[in-house]
Amino acid sequence: MSRIEIDALRLGRRKFLQLGVGSLAFATVGCGQRRHETRTKHSTITILNENDEWELSPQWDDPPKLLVFLPLVSRNAKGEFVGRLAESWEHSPDYRTWTVHLRQGVRWHDGVPVTAGDVKFTMDLYMHPAVLAVPPGAYSVTVLDDRTYSVTYHRRVIGRGSPADDDYTTYYPKHLLEKLEPKEFNHWGFWTHPVGNGPYRYVRHVPKTMMELEANPDYYQGKPKIERVVLKFGDPSAPEAATELLSGNVDVIPYLNRMDLPMLRGDPRFRVYEAMYRELDMWIMGLFWNHRSPTFRDPKVRRALTLAINRRELHQVLNLPENTPLFDVIFTERQFRRGELPPPLPYDPELANRLLDEAGWRCQRGMGCGSGTGGSFASMYSLYPETAQTKPRYTSRRRCAGWGAGRMPASWNGSLWIGGCAPATSTLRSWK
Repeated sequence: MSRIEIDALRLGRRKFLQLGVGSLAFATVGCGQRRHETRTKHSTITILNENDEWELSPQWDDPPKLLVFLPLVSRNAKGEFVGRLAESWEHSPDYRTWTVHLRQGVRWHDGVPVTAGDVKFTMDLYMHPAVLAVPPGAYSVTVLDDRTYSVTYHRRVIGRGSPADDDYTTYYPKHLLEKLEPKEFNHWGFWTHPVGNGPYRYVRHVPKTMMELEANPDYYQGKPKIERVVLKFGDPSAPEAATELLSGNVDVIPYLNRMDLPMLRGDPRFRVYEAMYRELDMWIMGLFWNHRSPTFRDPKVRRALTLAINRRELHQVLNLPENTPLFDVIFTERQFRRGELPPPLPYDPELANRLLDEAGWRCQRGMGCGSGTGGSFASMYSLYPETAQTKPRYTSRRRCAGWGAGRMPASWNGSLWIGGCAPATSTLRSWK
């Protein structure tokens, strides 16, 4: 899903969009309300955020950390890496060793300069036996001078210390943390009173209620235009979340309940943005044919079943935006941002039926398939309960290229069901 950037308040609003994964509801500028005028004067933005005052700790590792701590690099609109904490870098011919030059003049919020020693301290901490965020011995880090370090990788580690793919890892102040016990890493009090090097610095928090941040006047790109950020703790997917936005108690809701999107899209006070999932722990909507299953072993069958699914219609069932891309292959974020995704297989039930005939699949009226004793198969695709609608849909009932999609009863936790036909030799399978 494409990420749209706001031009107004470039530094502030654009960076806040990097917090959003999934649906992001945003109060627009210029609502003409008295409350808006007050907020503009004091330049404060309030984000409804899950978790609590430990939100910036490694145990959550959520995007708000990027408000307080700098990553090495970030991506531009084309998906290319541009320097943040890192200013420049080079690599060995085999790409195993990277030499990174840090940006000059970056300071921790207590005024102490950020050095290569902070990066080494953090990367070594990730490998500590009591932390194990990275396998021990995965890499070795050498400090060359205050602003330069090299890292040599002894095994593949995604997103740790290399500008080649690390736009999410953040680094911590050695002078404040080196004497703390690594075994308590996730529970250091530092995380509730952090000292970072990013665009915003910690002010205060109220347990289980909120955390307040203020613009960093010494930020290397200049002081952010939005003076204050308030992380208000709550469940963005809860039914009452939209009420918080409508009442003006919050300005931004990431992970919004998708069933509330039509209401907000029709309200001129708000804008809805979609962000593409790219973190390794995020889920991707997809149907995957199990090549080891006799049902899907024939490539003609897999192709036919893909052709038989009206994926645009499924997007409507799931209330996804119209510009949600369809894809049949693995792709990189850079390919996505450049518009270089290969075209997906189209919705073509007639061709699907011909391929199924060639593969020996036979269907009678309804959903029956096979030779005499054919059985049907069904797959359960687990979704958040609020994402699916109750109205069932189908593409065709004429042959095996007949599929259905809809919301299961509440006991199924809102799963999407996909049904189709299988040859007599297959077994009925269902999964979530």
